[in-house]
Amino acid sequence: MENEERVDQDKDHHNKERKNELSIYQINRSFLNNLEGLRLFVDNLIPVATKHDITQAVKVKKYAEKITKKLDKLEESVKKQNMEAGILQVKIDEIKFDFIKNIFYSPILTTSNIELLYKSSFVMLLTYFDFLIADLIRYYFKLYPETLSEKAKDLSISLSDLKQCKDILEAESFIVSKEVDKVLYNKNLNDQKKYFENYLKVDCKTHIVNWSKINEAMERRHIIVHNNSMVYRRYMQNIDSSKINDGKGGVKEGQQIKVEPNYFKATFDELFIAGVILTQCCWRKWDKVNIDICDSELNITIYDKLVQERWAVAEKLGLFAKECELSNDSYRLTLAINYAQSLKWQNKKDELENELKGIDISTLSPRYIVGIAALRDDREGFYKNINKVVSTNEMTVKDFMEWPLFREFRKDADYQRRIKSAFSTN
Repeated sequence: MENEERVDQDKDHHNKERKNELSIYQINRSFLNNLEGLRLFVDNLIPVATKHDITQAVKVKKYAEKITKKLDKLEESVKKQNMEAGILQVKIDEIKFDFIKNIFYSPILTTSNIELLYKSSFVMLLTYFDFLIADLIRYYFKLYPETLSEKAKDLSISLSDLKQCKDILEAESFIVSKEVDKVLYNKNLNDQKKYFENYLKVDCKTHIVNWSKINEAMERRHIIVHNNSMVYRRYMQNIDSSKINDGKGGVKEGQQIKVEPNYFKATFDELFIAGVILTQCCWRKWDKVNIDICDSELNITIYDKLVQERWAVAEKLGLFAKECELSNDSYRLTLAINYAQSLKWQNKKDELENELKGIDISTLSPRYIVGIAALRDDREGFYKNINKVVSTNEMTVKDFMEWPLFREFRKDADYQRRIKSAFSTN
């Protein structure tokens, strides 16, 4: 009896410990918060770094101008003395002189604050993606600890390590950490993707996510961190050369690679898309009981990108949403309208029209009808249905004033008056 009671107590303890581990919701939120924090960090520091770099450049320019003036006077003096006496032994080579002038007239900061900012932020961006991969793997083994036995040969634990563990759960956590380390540090991105697809049975949506671009970013991070940003042969062999161009032309072996602003933004967006979709796929496979929360998180994420006017990101996430089995029609319609918005604001008229044709408005509530009207730029249909929306309490004044869906209608001179009037009379 005592042993059985102790086993039961151990199980209760283990269950409490497991509850303290990250849920799939928390993993998703952690990734989103990390990337949003990084985006704000970069956006807020860029003006400061730019101002500092310009100030330094102005100082160097002034110093260069002083030196150049002195060199100009010296050059004139030498020429004059040569012409008058022809005996002066000291001469200035005009080619060398021009070279010196060019150096000072083109002051270059060896490492600007902006360059350092983008490089460090780029490394942090890739690290946050590593965190996500690690969290998802740990979450899988938390749900399915029995699968660790399948890896017994690869994940042995030494007696000394075992003695340092306070209980079975800690030993299990140690073994999982070894598996995570193996995936993160002994495999490249392509191998990691195969690990999710073949072992964890998770669809990586290769037709939506540009994994080649992310693979290039991973390889670029490696040479930035371990090779002083100097391109070596392995980098050239391991990446898709079409992904090298970052707005400044291709790179060559031996060249020092940079992280240009446009490259950083493109990589940021692709990693954001990949992280959200990978988490969503894991969530939908491993935690089907909470699919409604999963749907809500996807909808919130797409809406946030629309607010930020990151249309291409919203479009890819919306494309993914079309493939998902959603928990109810409300999410299906809302996600469909948000996807259509991403097309509208990118002026993809044909794609937008195809999406709208697939929506039967005859059965829709007023909320969705005004949404469709806004997507079609149908002002008459929009204003005609406002009172119906208000009477059903489906929307608030704030919704009409903030939703990206109505951004063009808000430019109408009488928009606010008509919206507020509809709410005041109902």
